Amino acid sequence: MSALDSAIVTLLTPADKLRAGLLRRSGPVGRKLIADRQLRINTLALAGISTSLAFTAGAPLWLLVVGPLVLGVPHLLADVRYLVVRPGLHRSGAWWLLCAAPLALMFAVSAPWVGALAVLGGAAWSRARPWLWLAALALLGLALARPDATTWVMLHLHNLVAVALWWTWREGSRRRLIPVLAFAAVYAAILFGALDGLLIGAHTITRVPADVPRGALFSGIAGGLPAPWDVRVVASFAFAQSVHYMIWLRWIPEDDRRRYTPRPLLATYRALRDDFHLVGLMVFAGLAAAIWALSLVDLSEARDGYYRLAAFHAWLELACIVRLVTLRQRVKP
Repeated sequence: MSALDSAIVTLLTPADKLRAGLLRRSGPVGRKLIADRQLRINTLALAGISTSLAFTAGAPLWLLVVGPLVLGVPHLLADVRYLVVRPGLHRSGAWWLLCAAPLALMFAVSAPWVGALAVLGGAAWSRARPWLWLAALALLGLALARPDATTWVMLHLHNLVAVALWWTWREGSRRRLIPVLAFAAVYAAILFGALDGLLIGAHTITRVPADVPRGALFSGIAGGLPAPWDVRVVASFAFAQSVHYMIWLRWIPEDDRRRYTPRPLLATYRALRDDFHLVGLMVFAGLAAAIWALSLVDLSEARDGYYRLAAFHAWLELACIVRLVTLRQRVKP
């Protein structure tokens, strides 16, 4: 065990003791949530949706700025973990050649057609059905013909893709139906004007950190739509992005592991270390620290830097979905 690993274990051990003491004093309701995983996840999901709605109504532009800076890099780690590492895709040379290589190229060439190549690679690697091939080819054609439109669609679509992934994660999609319907209802309500009185009438949509240009936030997300649709689209994106982070950081991890009760912090760290090794974890930690440090100097530049770093992950999700759909079709009777 390295010195760094020992230090992390030393820090987490008393935190776990404190956590265990609080759980013992949680009462009947707390014990029920501890024992029933699906009830716990649904409760977390509904609480998270309510919190995201409150922040969207009160400070949507702050949510757009602070959310990626605080949760962005950890959610990228979770994205890679549950879509690539846990299923073992990284052990395949075909995965690296057909999917990972185009995604890595996006760090130098952040054009949508490069990401679409990864989706097409996912179809090739998975030996997908013809309709998936056609969908991947159509996406590549759209990315080449209309790159700006494709980037805008992917920006919004990837938040909804995360909801769909969680809904169908392993077995038991019916048990997740209530949070999914709640998300859909809130998202649609924002999109069709339910918060206009707060966002526009109370000028909530104008509240933004001083060193972040409001126009810069609107231009990429609203896609040039006229008022009031520009405000609605920005607010619905802020809400959906916040839920997107919670899905990858809390809901999918809870659903994915075999243990039904909450996992101690030390066990969580050891599972992460087993998946990424300490070096991999330190790389992600270094990226997060760099984004946080830059945010202290220039919030706008830190946010832009994060989005350049994260450009690959929406395409990673689509490439993995192609494989998941193909595998599930093959196991159908």
